Amino acid sequence: MPAPESSMELVAFVKGENIRRTYPNAPSVLVTSQLTPRPEDEAYYKNGTNSSTDFFVEGDFDWTPIFVTIDNFPAEVDFIRVNLTTPRGVSGKIYFDEITLTAK
Repeated sequence: MPAPESSMELVAFVKGENIRRTYPNAPSVLVTSQLTPRPEDEAYYKNGTNSSTDFFVEGDFDWTPIFVTIDNFPAEVDFIRVNLTTPRGVSGKIYFDEITLTAK
């Protein structure tokens, strides 16, 4: 785990083919993270820190890096969950590669 108050950086490479968004204000790639303490009961998801970062890309594009940084890492975190997804309303193919999560 990153040291308390440090930062954590996610880097991923994304490639797209024929990406189209149905909703103009909606992202085409969504990166979400959840930082949670050790689960002692069902409420641990509610006690975590959640964040999301939107990326707006369309059409065809070659491998492109995306970066997400979480600053001031909480001391009580025991689990990190990161999701890279395409929301509803996005058509085409999106590929993810070389995903890294680094404490800084």
